[in-house]
Amino acid sequence: MVEFTTVANAGPLIHLARISKLHLIQVLFKEVYVPEAVKNETVNKGKAEGYADAHAIERAMSLGWIKVVKTETSAEKLTEETKIGKGEAEVMLLAKQMGTTRILMDDDRARRVARSLGLKPHGTIYILKLALVRKVLTKAEYGQLLQRALDAGLHLSTELYSKALKGNEEQD
Repeated sequence: MVEFTTVANAGPLIHLARISKLHLIQVLFKEVYVPEAVKNETVNKGKAEGYADAHAIERAMSLGWIKVVKTETSAEKLTEETKIGKGEAEVMLLAKQMGTTRILMDDDRARRVARSLGLKPHGTIYILKLALVRKVLTKAEYGQLLQRALDAGLHLSTELYSKALKGNEEQD
């Protein structure tokens, strides 16, 4: 297990739930938190729109291994100034509030904003690679899950996809 607390945005939760690997977050991290905006996006909106992944995320929240926390600071100013989503802004504010620098998010623009605030964003690929390094996944599973995540809607540039696959080949 990685010994740090992380705050997660919707993207990694949704992508991992869609490939039936949401539990990797529980296995790999000490504590996982989400702000209310992420719960609303992943569970409330997801269920209303009929997404099966919303039920998996809701179950993880009801079991308590994904904890929903209210941010003490409004995300409106950060959202407006940086042109990122409310969930992404709340993730950054919650991480600062909790004193952690580790966050999970896939959106490139939001990741740049997060780095400018001193945070360390990681995405779905990081979680899969970490599971590979920690031997939670085999090389074959990693490659299959990477492809399944792409098929399920994870957007990667060709360059990033090549790097992700190359990293797989370099593992023991």
